[in-house]
Amino acid sequence: MRLDELSKSIIVNTICNNFSEVFKIILFGSRADDSKKGGDIDLLIETPLPCISLL
Repeated sequence: MRLDELSKSIIVNTICNNFSEVFKIILFGSRADDSKKGGDIDLLIETPLPCISLL
């Protein structure tokens, strides 16, 4: 995984501060694979409630 602990902590804290309840946070794409290149961070956030108002 190409994210340091501080970056992971900031991402998780930011998500948890903006969603009332989070079931799962999944990192995927190039940042999840040490052998790939790429700069973006792909996240899937599972919550029990619709979050259309946050988009």
